[in-house]
Amino acid sequence: MQFVPSTPIALVAIVLLLVLGARRGAWVFFALLPFGAAAAFNLPALGGASIIVGDLAAVAMFVILMLTPGAGASLIGSVRPWQPGFYLTLVIVISAFSAIFAPRFFAGLTEVFAIARDESRTAIVRYPLGPSAGNITQLFRLVLGYLVFIGFATAFRRTPKVDSLIVAMIVATTVHFAMGWIDVLTFAAGIDSVLDFIRTANYTIRVTDTMAGLKRMIGGMPEASSFGFFSLGLFGFWLQYWLAMHRSRAAPWMLAMATIAVLRSTSSSAYLSLIVFLIGFSVFNFFRFLRPEAERRSVAVTVAGAA
Repeated sequence: MQFVPSTPIALVAIVLLLVLGARRGAWVFFALLPFGAAAAFNLPALGGASIIVGDLAAVAMFVILMLTPGAGASLIGSVRPWQPGFYLTLVIVISAFSAIFAPRFFAGLTEVFAIARDESRTAIVRYPLGPSAGNITQLFRLVLGYLVFIGFATAFRRTPKVDSLIVAMIVATTVHFAMGWIDVLTFAAGIDSVLDFIRTANYTIRVTDTMAGLKRMIGGMPEASSFGFFSLGLFGFWLQYWLAMHRSRAAPWMLAMATIAVLRSTSSSAYLSLIVFLIGFSVFNFFRFLRPEAERRSVAVTVAGAA
């Protein structure tokens, strides 16, 4: 296990989660999500795999929830048949089977593209399909995402108040947006090294990438596409929240920040995903709002997305 300059961030976050608990401390966990390039520690024995600060916080969050009295029964209730947790459980089971066995079943039958994980290898290379440490680390992150969903669903399932989650999303959006512009401005000023303490994961950090002379925004992420995809997730949440909560003062500002982050990421994959999302969102809302009480704003977003 190799400790890095960003390790103290993870330790402080875990202490705060222990003190505040899952509900009141949700903002702590969400504040770490924009730091996708910050490692809690690295594992040289596993090919240099990095455990991100958000990964460690997710484990801590789930453990805290499991230590809560009555958590076992509530957890089972979160994955009961025909509920969202049930379908997500099926996805995780299939994903685990695929990650563990598929590379062995189809080994050598095709080639896969791999991205360099350190500075010694900067090109995208092709390898014959086969088992690798990446299968385990990616499955680990899938399972972490699953545990986070189940954990929060369990924590908030029996309470009508979700204000702490909205605050957590505001924190995540604000931190992500701020990190994006700090990345761009420090690069323009020639002092981008000030962010090295949060760029400690064993990834190739694409700090100097440009597109049409424009610096690609990566914020606390390893590269522009991961920054763009996280921005897209925030955009989707705030778009739906803005439509549902008409009196929210924060929603339009957060939606604007998420939109700017997606567009400024200069990630073609994020742009394509944005188009696909808007089309799907528009079709969903077209059928959802086929009612006389459909509001102008909802209809306008649907029409704009379809166009």
